Amino acid sequence: MLKKHAFALLLMLVVGQFPSSVSAFTPAEIDSAAVVARQIDTVDTIADDVFEGRNNNTAGSAAVQSFLINELKMISNGLNSGQAGDNAYRQAFNVGGQIGTNLLGVIPGTDLVDEYVMIGAHFDHLGVDPISGDIMNGAYDNASGVAVVLAIGAAIQALPTAPRRSVILALWDAEEDGLVGSEYFKNNPIVLVPSIVTYVNFDGPGANLLPSLQNTSFAVGAESGGAILESVVQAAAGQQNLNVLSMSRAGGQDRSDHATFIDSIPIVYFTDATTSCYHQAGDEAERLDLEKLREQSQVGFRVVIELAETATPPVWAASTPIPNYNDAVVVEEVLSGGIVDLGLFPSAQQIDIQNYHAEVQAVVAAGPGAFNCLGGDCQTLAVATINVLDYLVALPCSGFGALTIDVQATPAPVALGGVINNVLTAENTGALSAPLAEITDMVPPNATYVPGSASDGGSESGGIVSWPAVTLAPSQIVVRSFSVEVDSVPMTVGFLDGMESGAGNWSTDPDAPGSSAEWQIVGTNPYAGSNSWFAANLASVSDQVLGMTQPFVVPPAGATFSFRHEYNLEAGYDGGVVEYSSDGGVTWLDLWPYATDDTYTYFLQSGTGNPLATRAAFSGASGAYLLDQYNLSSFIGTPLMFRFRLVADNTMSAQGWWIDDVSISNVHSDLVVGDAQIDAGGAAYARAVPQTIVVPEPGQTILSLAAVIFLAALVRRRDALHGR
Repeated sequence: MLKKHAFALLLMLVVGQFPSSVSAFTPAEIDSAAVVARQIDTVDTIADDVFEGRNNNTAGSAAVQSFLINELKMISNGLNSGQAGDNAYRQAFNVGGQIGTNLLGVIPGTDLVDEYVMIGAHFDHLGVDPISGDIMNGAYDNASGVAVVLAIGAAIQALPTAPRRSVILALWDAEEDGLVGSEYFKNNPIVLVPSIVTYVNFDGPGANLLPSLQNTSFAVGAESGGAILESVVQAAAGQQNLNVLSMSRAGGQDRSDHATFIDSIPIVYFTDATTSCYHQAGDEAERLDLEKLREQSQVGFRVVIELAETATPPVWAASTPIPNYNDAVVVEEVLSGGIVDLGLFPSAQQIDIQNYHAEVQAVVAAGPGAFNCLGGDCQTLAVATINVLDYLVALPCSGFGALTIDVQATPAPVALGGVINNVLTAENTGALSAPLAEITDMVPPNATYVPGSASDGGSESGGIVSWPAVTLAPSQIVVRSFSVEVDSVPMTVGFLDGMESGAGNWSTDPDAPGSSAEWQIVGTNPYAGSNSWFAANLASVSDQVLGMTQPFVVPPAGATFSFRHEYNLEAGYDGGVVEYSSDGGVTWLDLWPYATDDTYTYFLQSGTGNPLATRAAFSGASGAYLLDQYNLSSFIGTPLMFRFRLVADNTMSAQGWWIDDVSISNVHSDLVVGDAQIDAGGAAYARAVPQTIVVPEPGQTILSLAAVIFLAALVRRRDALHGR
């Protein structure tokens, strides 16, 4: 991550348009794919507590690696083609006791397949604070950067064909320990570094230094690729609603992974510099400026595609970490704009900032011909920038706007055809006004908006209820409301098996060396009816698999995969996972990223032979049957198969895992409401915690079973802001 003493305030865009080189893609095709680059919805997951701060060589790191590899598999091939499966995406290392794993995918090019554009971001962070116990989730450092890399990869896949050059998606480990992962790749390259025409780095996007910089982002070090790379960055930024300021290498202080490559290949480093949340427990996803992050992702996509297509790629030019006159221009520009934010600082610091501003103004006013680094101009810039950044970092950790929104829905439970009233309460708890804040909420599928029910001039369109924007002063509260009617429609069941009619829908594989134990239908502990599937938790290394024999094609309306289960397993050592295949059972991936309610409970320990060591799993004791549900709306039109795996190590045994009432349907039993948000653009953003409304299950019989009737909206795996 960018060191706090880095120059973070950067070069103004050169006035004018820079023509792009000829591309095989039309502007309309690039614009359409750029919309896909806005889909940065993985950031919430990457910055979740479940990954325990993503410190390298920890169980949390291993778990996030599994998630990220699953994401990479959907958009790329493994770069390490000499390995199979997940290992094709891994580059493990041990450098001086620093143990980690880089994750590397590649989107093969066409006629220039052996030339590469590499985009990267470090995925590690600081783990758990050993004193406070706080989880350091690192949302802007650097879950946001990782989400951008994945979104750009998905956008490339949305193009009609692959670009000319191959594109490497690099997720670095152990950056926080001194760029260890990227340095290892450079010294042990899977592809030759000189074949990489440019490295595009993301570290710390989606943040705001000050309210005055809400629409400002920074690009560092493009001079390493000469005028060609500088013009590519400027042209890409000019097509988005974001003010991207360019600066020299000095602005990064060589403190992110771009520094690994800058002395050998062209680089550009996109960042929002060092905020007051840097290396703090408060660096959480809710403090990100998601709309800004989307714009940054689109800028990055346009840069990458231009570099992958151009007939004249950048040529490396030597650079030095010494400020220049253009850096002074940007520092002066940003300080001038930041005058409106002086009230955020103590009075003594306000005086300092104004004095620093005056000193930098004098440097700029003297002109480029008079700029003399050794004569004191560089020291003037360094003192101003370092001290102002110290003041910035000392501010409270904030996205510079503190909004909250809460939704209360009544009655609960509600009957089929009943009306639910949703009351939204939004508050500005910060010290600054939140201008033009827009409040929205979604009408759940399988519910209908009650016409005219939205208060305060609100309206419904396309399933979204919205109200006129309002400026919230500090401490101001606004209340909005609307109603929906629960649809009285029968569910559509694509698959339902309560284990009452035998094992015809399933196949079993004991895969337990020296043991005949495998999944079997038993009558001792069903959730409903008489039977359930059961696998015993063995005291020997085992991997027992229960899988569907036929695929299910997800319909256009989407579907939910659900099941009831109970488990009593050796906590932390033995566990169960749910996996899916979209290629007829050749490749299996973890279904966990698509869970909508129940979730895994432990990371399985390594060292005792467990086949899924370090992966997250159901482990320990559930205490009763639970309902697990997975949103399949990302797989519309895809034939899917599902399987359950119970794995064990070579130590203790426990009871086992019961599975019952497996279903694939278009609705489920918990009506989720309150998918609400308040958005004041870069100033502030918040979203509500959804509320679950239970709809009693009618007593129907399907396939001679007491059916679990699913009656509510699919919870969409989507990002926080509307308009994707």
